[in-house]
Amino acid sequence: MPKIVDHGERRRIIAEATWRVIERDGFDRATFRAIAKELGYTPSVVAHYFRDKDRLMEFAFKLGCEDAFSRIERDAQHLPPGLPRLKIALEHMMPDSLGRDISAKATLNYWGAAANTPAMVAVHRQSYLAWRALLRRFLSEAAAAGQVASAFDIDLESSILIALIDGIMVGSALESSLYPRSVQRTLIHRALARLSTDYEAGKPSSAVVSRKVKTTTAKAAKHA
Repeated sequence: MPKIVDHGERRRIIAEATWRVIERDGFDRATFRAIAKELGYTPSVVAHYFRDKDRLMEFAFKLGCEDAFSRIERDAQHLPPGLPRLKIALEHMMPDSLGRDISAKATLNYWGAAANTPAMVAVHRQSYLAWRALLRRFLSEAAAAGQVASAFDIDLESSILIALIDGIMVGSALESSLYPRSVQRTLIHRALARLSTDYEAGKPSSAVVSRKVKTTTAKAAKHA
């Protein structure tokens, strides 16, 4: 009997391998030949599923975001509405949480290439619209539950949180010693604490936060 191939799963496997090659070798070296070698395929197998590298990267980025959004929705349904759901959403979008093969370094490589490719920019924009919609929903729940201050702009706060996660991504890729996961979580907790002084779920005090950041920075400077 002929072997039955799950084409959807094959496309996913190729996308995951692409992120690994980008992480290791950089975007420009993530050719069909290199990706095929990573998987033990021939380049023609990769070309069978993707017309060119741009189409492959569009698929890989969209898939990574959709997987992250699905995990957020799955975990959020077990939490109270509002800020607890917002917290888990932000933590799921931290570097190395998007997927097992999607690192901060690989993401920055992708962003650099996408900036000059209109089709990839469009995919990025659509994914970020979905990301913003998730944040707005959880922020709206927080407002309805009285968890946030009365002077509250949902669109502005959504933009601030998106910028926070993007900034953590850049910092993690370029200055990883300054942005270990403990500091990333601290930054998220501080952002949530800024929204509401009543929100205490996992929030360290300002003194502890300051001490952690100073200690991490000092260690990095010592080893520089």
